[in-house]
Amino acid sequence: MTAFTGTVIKAGIAGERGTLSLFTGKFDLTGALASGDTITFSNVFPQLGTFVVRNFRYESGRLDTNTSPTAFFTIGDGTDADGYLTTRTPTFSLLTGAVGRVSYEGDGACLDVKPGDSGAPASRDVVITFTASPATAATTGTIYVRGWIEAV
Repeated sequence: MTAFTGTVIKAGIAGERGTLSLFTGKFDLTGALASGDTITFSNVFPQLGTFVVRNFRYESGRLDTNTSPTAFFTIGDGTDADGYLTTRTPTFSLLTGAVGRVSYEGDGACLDVKPGDSGAPASRDVVITFTASPATAATTGTIYVRGWIEAV
């Protein structure tokens, strides 16, 4: 179980009500990921202001290159493990053995919830948690997390 740190390329910012702000995080893979590993993108969201996470997206290459992938991950805020993205397999599955990008839209309970309301994000971080190891792990590649927040 290893705790990795992702790079926040652009943090979301607080602004006037209705203002949208993009956030982007990046992690360069330098070895195989395993069950229990985490990647934390710290302080992705603004410290001040009231905002709602409107959109969330995960993108990467294939992290499990096996034709029967076993790797699974969730994305949350460190308190709610799947607050932004519920369990997914990081593999391109339209064609067996296909080469391509993996992309998932967020579907977790922390989306579209104002701070202070039930289900709201509990921290400013984004945390990817691998809940099962890959059958055939990729050892290089890049993982991106992106999304939009809206000032409310």
